[in-house]
Amino acid sequence: MDPEISQLIDDLETKIPEWKNQHKIDGYTVAITGTSGKLWSQGYGIADHEGTPVTSNTLFMIGSLSKAYTSIAFLRAVQAGLVELDDRLIDYYPEFNWKTGYGSDQREKVTFRHLLTHWAGLQHNGNIRLPSGGFCDFNEYLDRINRMWQKYPVGTRFSYSNLGYDLVATALQNITGQNFEQWMKTQVYDPLGMTRSTTDAWAALQGPDVAWGHFGDSEFTLEDTASPHIASGSQYSSVDDMSRFISMHLNGGIVDGECFLEKHLLEEVYRIPFKDDYQLMAIGMGIGVRRFKYGGELFLSFFGDGPGYLSLHQLFPRLGIGWVMSSNQAINAFPFMNSVATTIEEYLVKAKLGELPPDLDAKDQLPPRKSVSLDPSTLDRLAGRYVSRMTKINVKNENDALLFQYQGKPNKLTPISETEFTSDTTPLIKFNLDESGRPITATLLPKNGYTTVLDYDGGPSDPAGPDKPEWSQYLGYYMYDYGVLCWYYAVQVVNGHLTLANGGDGFRLKEHTPGLFFTSNGQSVDFTQNSMILPDGIYQREKPSAERIKELMNSSPEDLRLHESSLDSLITILERTGNTAEADKIKTIIEEKPQ
Repeated sequence: MDPEISQLIDDLETKIPEWKNQHKIDGYTVAITGTSGKLWSQGYGIADHEGTPVTSNTLFMIGSLSKAYTSIAFLRAVQAGLVELDDRLIDYYPEFNWKTGYGSDQREKVTFRHLLTHWAGLQHNGNIRLPSGGFCDFNEYLDRINRMWQKYPVGTRFSYSNLGYDLVATALQNITGQNFEQWMKTQVYDPLGMTRSTTDAWAALQGPDVAWGHFGDSEFTLEDTASPHIASGSQYSSVDDMSRFISMHLNGGIVDGECFLEKHLLEEVYRIPFKDDYQLMAIGMGIGVRRFKYGGELFLSFFGDGPGYLSLHQLFPRLGIGWVMSSNQAINAFPFMNSVATTIEEYLVKAKLGELPPDLDAKDQLPPRKSVSLDPSTLDRLAGRYVSRMTKINVKNENDALLFQYQGKPNKLTPISETEFTSDTTPLIKFNLDESGRPITATLLPKNGYTTVLDYDGGPSDPAGPDKPEWSQYLGYYMYDYGVLCWYYAVQVVNGHLTLANGGDGFRLKEHTPGLFFTSNGQSVDFTQNSMILPDGIYQREKPSAERIKELMNSSPEDLRLHESSLDSLITILERTGNTAEADKIKTIIEEKPQ
């Protein structure tokens, strides 16, 4: 053990078992890495229901951390002179297509840089499920991508997408003449000494020393785990293997004294893509890029999740330190892993720098501006709900001042122009308007410099919607089977607008053609006779009731609709849609159920 971290390891070996038991984590593994390689690694808990112990060599699905490896695999092809970052996708994968409302030339504009940095305007996920259960194969997945709707115009804004990375894998196969697994093996895994890693989930799950994903007490099956996200999310690796990948970064792309990746290509990974004037943080090529930590120290950090898995990469390239970890439990894994990661980070950074410098604040980059006065009608027009994939805010005009809840606290805005505002926690928020003065988006810049664009989803100044009689056929509840639990949505009319709601969110729907709608943030919603098709899957119409739950408990006690999380989702959506009496009946049934 490296003497520099011996005290940290002693601390972790005491705290990790305590935190693991507190959060009910099945299995967990962690490694710390320096420029010389792995400094320490350890496994805890069990990999499966049979009680197989987890080691630092146990394979876990690493979810979206796969993107970090895919990016390097593509950059290796760039280094070999086979392709360029700004080459067009259709030049190597001419079959690519999508449905679009932004012009027929949009597909011709998509470059590999757009795909690798999530600026291509693609949907977040595609439907990969089969009606009979399990997932479709990769070729069917590509066919489905080509039938999806474009979300945003190419190159206009960040929109996180798994689809983009799997399209990169498809193009790489055409560029290199190798299948994606072969290219990853010859260009990434083998040169780095990652002897156990693979993009073949089926092979990993049927091989030795592999962790199976869990959601609470439920263990995912093979068919509900092995997905076609070969480049974006379903790679398998161990922390011992991932330590070698981290070590490559810490050594500036040098492996065993040889250049594995040229510095200018590695710098592409560390760049904030399409950076605005004040941005300090973004999701880059397969990993989060943070330039606000500890006075501006480059910090790379990203979580990746899968069916019952969670993994984490974190590293400070200049300081020569990094750590990786994986868990095979979805519930409570994030707070558990965050506690471990924070402990490691603070100890190692302090050991390197002697103290913990304060973080940069985006507010300090902004030029000073005087506040202005705005009339109440202007404030009323800007009030409303604004949404993105990860952030939702509800802006209100209270006592002639705009405010919204941010990170659990009231955030009062001070106007500095008719469309720009500032506050202590959000140094800049800019409302973007259409020609009539109606909000289209709000661009939010918090203190950490992570610019987020949110779409306007309606507000109190909007007129009532048309409440078309034909919309009645779409109203009701819909359910999606995730393999170990079910998730519920509801479609209802609110103030004359057709609205899609789940437990915590809701989106106003805009009609494109009869039966086809779009949410304010570009997701397609296609209604059929008995289902609702969203980009990520098909939601079946459901008529939930307390009586139905009671029948299932008696006739089919293993039904997924009776899973604790399924029932929580059902109760939440019933309460959200005003059906509290039925929700209370289900709560009573659950309470009276024999244990």
